[in-house]
Amino acid sequence: MVKPKDILSQDEMSALLAKSDFRGFIELATSWGLIVAAFAIVGFWPHLPTIFIPVVVALIILGNRHLALAILVHDACHHALFKTRWLNEFAGKWFAAAPVLQDLDGYRNYHLQHHKYTGQDYQGEKGDPDIILTRNYPISKKSLWRWVLRDLTGRSAPRLYLGLLAMNLGLMKFDLSGRVVMLPQPERTAFGWVTLAIRKVGPFLFTNALMFTTLWLAGNGWLYLLWVGAALTTFQFFTRIRSIAEHGMLPRVADMLKNTRTTEVSWWHRLTFAPHHVNYHLEHHFLMAVPSYRLPKMHRLLKERGVFADAPLAYGYGEILRLATTK
Repeated sequence: MVKPKDILSQDEMSALLAKSDFRGFIELATSWGLIVAAFAIVGFWPHLPTIFIPVVVALIILGNRHLALAILVHDACHHALFKTRWLNEFAGKWFAAAPVLQDLDGYRNYHLQHHKYTGQDYQGEKGDPDIILTRNYPISKKSLWRWVLRDLTGRSAPRLYLGLLAMNLGLMKFDLSGRVVMLPQPERTAFGWVTLAIRKVGPFLFTNALMFTTLWLAGNGWLYLLWVGAALTTFQFFTRIRSIAEHGMLPRVADMLKNTRTTEVSWWHRLTFAPHHVNYHLEHHFLMAVPSYRLPKMHRLLKERGVFADAPLAYGYGEILRLATTK
């Protein structure tokens, strides 16, 4: 199996792995700036019947930013968002994980197993916890569009958020593979359950209450419904397609240069399926602690050295959809 040191020099790897607090701040500020812009688009144009256009634009941007915050949680779990360790943990928890009902520590333990067992079905306790996202592809066009319709009408979301809630509360093992593993619970009083809920779900409630309060003080509290609506619809759709692109329709082997795909994208893909360079997924698996803002440089290096002559590479998410519906 090819290793990073077989392709990259030590100096190149050191440069790619270098973290920056300033660049981490820019990544966070970009996401939150776009969230503010999405609210502003509708807030400054709340007139019927033309409100339909800004609402659709806002739902697209906010769904993409829900995904973007999840990607920043992912970067923080690899200690790749900020150079300063405490800042990585603090910002990863409060500015990325909490607003989208994620738990940084729980996700970190779960995600490292994905890297260890990429694309492998469970054998006992060993397996890829993300396997359910890509296991059944390719499928028919009819089946795919049925799932897309479920995503965009909010029918996919309840299962995800109920699962995340149960995982955050420690009721269920943190696992998105489709397995439901309930965890044994100690005896708790009513006060104990309230304390647990405040500790585990409190950050989500606090950050979302702060978002609503800020919008309300600006005279547009109703705009918070767009944040919720995007979580239930466009975010589900963008996440599905992004997940298919990363590991779908690829062989179940241990070689990361065969089981993981990079997708080259245009600017509008970054505002939908691929925020924070998440499309460079093979690069991430190849050297997983590289910050997202250095993945484009790593992609150029790997491409120049012929890695993608045999490794999976797609050109846009249109190609992904064709692959996903080609039996």
